[in-house]
Amino acid sequence: GRNPPLVHNCHDYIASLPQMPQGPPTWLDHMHNPHGGVHRTIPDDATPTLALLGLFEGSGLARLAVDGLLTKLHLADRLVHAGFVELEDHLADAVSRCWANQARLRGVPDYPRLARDVWDLLRGDPCPLQTFLGRLPAHCLLLVLAGPPCQQLTKYGRYQGRQGLCGPQSVHFFAVPFSAWAIKCI
Repeated sequence: GRNPPLVHNCHDYIASLPQMPQGPPTWLDHMHNPHGGVHRTIPDDATPTLALLGLFEGSGLARLAVDGLLTKLHLADRLVHAGFVELEDHLADAVSRCWANQARLRGVPDYPRLARDVWDLLRGDPCPLQTFLGRLPAHCLLLVLAGPPCQQLTKYGRYQGRQGLCGPQSVHFFAVPFSAWAIKCI
């Protein structure tokens, strides 16, 4: 492959990118026009809905981003269910309180903590992931957003990135594709 050009600053890099298409992203096409597109997966008479599963969600930014986008697109009512996973109790408590307040004030879905650890989503009978999925309406699009720990991926860390995805925190990256696989299996 070709090496990318040397970029001296962020502004130049962004300016060099091709223009982004205007309007909503294409993955939202079925939400705007359930009759259009080749890959229609919902019946014509169904209202397309969206659910959010946030992994490593100590900041609440996944929910904030989804809420903001849907509001901008006048589709805020399409978010029907949401839940998150966060290891740090004080961060999870803050996210839960924030979205419980938003649910009370604005009538949006709550954002409860489903599990403390991402691997706990798959423990128990039924597991929290199975319970969460069981609450979704038929034909609901599930959006899984994650920001797994990356301490061992950066060259500025203790081992200059040499531990990679095998590092003690960064290994949790694998919970993301594993969760996606489990969702398909449940």
